[in-house]
Parts: sequence; C-alpha cells; structure tokens
Amino acid sequence: MTISKAVHVAAGLFLTGVGSLILLTFSSLAIGVPVGFLLVCVILLSAGLVGLLRSQYKDFFAGWLLWTATLATYTGVVLF
Repeated sequence: MTISKAVHVAAGLFLTGVGSLILLTFSSLAIGVPVGFLLVCVILLSAGLVGLLRSQYKDFFAGWLLWTATLATYTGVVLF
C-alpha cells in the first residue's frame, strides 16, 4: 500500500465518521432523520465520486463508497 492510497483510505474513513456525526446531530436536533440521512449520503457520494475519479477508476475503496452511498441515497429517498 502506497502513501497516497493510505491517505485516500484515511480520508474516506474520516468522511464516513463526519457523516455519522452529522446524522447524529440532525437526529438529536429534531430537524429530522431524513434530512441528516440524505445530507450524509450526499457527502459520501461526493467523496466516493472524487476518489474514484482521482484514482482513474482503480481505487476499490472509492468505488465501494460510491456504490454504498448510491444505494443508501436510493433507500433514503424511497423510505422518506
């Protein structure tokens, strides 16, 4: 694993943690779970897309993040 790949993985994990904190904040402020959930999905979608484009479609973690966020966004829109 190269240093740049380690940085990409660390950045992805950091954004996932930030997304979780945003979701908890929105839920605790009673603004609504749907708003927080969809905001987190947008953050994860953009992080996955940027990571995938920067790695020229070779980074597995960015692809996984992108597809997971896409599925979560679809689920959030359908449920809420």
